[in-house]
Amino acid sequence: MTALYDFICNFLRIALPEHITAFSVIYQAMNEEPWIVKENLRQIFHQAITSVIPSYASNSEKYQKLMSLPLKTYGGISLRIV
Repeated sequence: MTALYDFICNFLRIALPEHITAFSVIYQAMNEEPWIVKENLRQIFHQAITSVIPSYASNSEKYQKLMSLPLKTYGGISLRIV
């Protein structure tokens, strides 16, 4: 993967659940790589979340927070990991 993918995975692992939002992940990514194309960021974001989720028990706060992050929005409708 890329350095940005590793950065996002690390952020998701070390951040407190209350600090993890779609906006916080995008903000961190844009600080690291300001010229990233939106679709590339979405793909990296999705891959990072799906990579980190198995590290947590399904009843943990971190797992629940990661599962609640929207991956894409279409006309105001959020699609989540299912």
